[in-house]
Amino acid sequence: MHDPRVLDQLVAASRELYSLPTVAVRVLELTSHPAVDSTQLKRCIEQDPALTAKLLRVVNSSLFGMASQVADVGQAITILGIKPLKLLVLGFCLPEGLFQDQAGEVLAWYWRRTLTKAVAAREVCVQVWKLSGDEGFVVGLLADLGLLAFVQGFGEPYVRFLRRVHERGTALEQAERRALGFDHRQFTGRLVDQWNLPHKLRDAILANVIQPDGSLPAVVEETASPLAAVLHQADLLTELLCDSRSGVLGELLECGRVPLTEEQLNALVATLNEKVEQLAEVLRVELSECRDYSEILAESRRQLILIANDAAIELAQRAQNQTTGHEPLQPELELVDEVQSLTAAVARYQPGMKAPRAPVVAAPSFGTGTKLAATHNTAVVHETAPHDVLREQLSLASQVCRQTHVPLSLLIVEQGVADPATSSYSNGALERCESYFELLDTDGKLLLPLGQHKLAVGLIDCDRRLVGELARGMVKFLGNDHAGRKPLTVHLGAATVTRPSPNFDVARLIEAAERCCYASRTAGGNVLKSIEIY
Repeated sequence: MHDPRVLDQLVAASRELYSLPTVAVRVLELTSHPAVDSTQLKRCIEQDPALTAKLLRVVNSSLFGMASQVADVGQAITILGIKPLKLLVLGFCLPEGLFQDQAGEVLAWYWRRTLTKAVAAREVCVQVWKLSGDEGFVVGLLADLGLLAFVQGFGEPYVRFLRRVHERGTALEQAERRALGFDHRQFTGRLVDQWNLPHKLRDAILANVIQPDGSLPAVVEETASPLAAVLHQADLLTELLCDSRSGVLGELLECGRVPLTEEQLNALVATLNEKVEQLAEVLRVELSECRDYSEILAESRRQLILIANDAAIELAQRAQNQTTGHEPLQPELELVDEVQSLTAAVARYQPGMKAPRAPVVAAPSFGTGTKLAATHNTAVVHETAPHDVLREQLSLASQVCRQTHVPLSLLIVEQGVADPATSSYSNGALERCESYFELLDTDGKLLLPLGQHKLAVGLIDCDRRLVGELARGMVKFLGNDHAGRKPLTVHLGAATVTRPSPNFDVARLIEAAERCCYASRTAGGNVLKSIEIY
């Protein structure tokens, strides 16, 4: 188990190394008063010629769209106002220690992601949320500073870890949490808090920390701040365009109280590349090579259609590996060497910390995409599968259904008692049920035994009516005399959700199907009870 004190020790070690420049601290002091002295603020900023030049270049860029050329900081204060100027100063006054001794390759990759995120956050603020884009721009600039701090603190093991995560198309924060117990976004939030920057920036950053269950509750709740939601959308867009994670496209179009439309996404991406390149020139930073963002978006749409086939095959392979004991195919497990090296690097912050063994995955998982492939890709776990496995796999299926606007159904089949006097079960019922579904040409099905006498059947793109047809066909199949075997009795409960919402809890689907199965048991044998939930 990871020691939470390691993060505290990292923050403590960084207190001196990554302190804010004097000019930034002075700007915070001057702007903390209700009546800001613009003259003093101007003089403070002009004490740093590099910062002054950087500010004026950015203000005069097309990103801010000023009607006339801004000649000096005093004019910028007049045109922009105190708050936007303050945010820009804080965004550009980054600790020099974060950038010292960094490999050019790492910095170029970092700036590509960071400037894409900053510009995207600003555009989302303006175009989607109809808000001023200054806070979005700055929170995008600050959000991943912890990544550079990790490179500084952990060295080459973390750089190798980054490369492998990028090659695998894995979510960086989730991979970090598995390897370290915390991620660079948490560290960034602690740094921003340590620097006494505006709480709104810190809160937006920490609201986008991945939770242990993989969710972002503070972002999706109605009470979430718009800035937190904007950063989440900018994060997804950056993962899509810079990290080649095509699977996030569906979530990008649905997330947030104010989701992007297809038209808004197309318009944003069409100009994003140019603005990022221009901003990099203004800030005098190098960017890593990248394809045109519009091409990447078009390719991601094509990939979204293909992902499901790969996902279904991978899911079946993982389910088989879970049974046979072969090494799971989870991408993060292929980072084991890097994780062990990284843990060794972290160990100096926690004496006695040992490198972890390769983790054992209890449940298969697959990426987001469209509906699962045809029957030959059905995943069957032949050993007893606990309900947490069912919940995880249904959660992933729920993502598929949500993105492709199709229903998700769960059918629970319980083997009936063959001899009521002895309460004994007849043999072979669940095997014959599995055979029935394996023979069907039905897309996107998942079979999971639940104990010795129950079978769960997950069905993607299957509505309540179709579940009824499949259940009746199965009862007929079981009633046929197969090589002298007696007809088998089963109890059938089904639940359907027409289209899972972003926050849909699949536990509701399981509970509803179990209730229906119980109702079927009380009604007699071979009866289907079903319900549709919302």
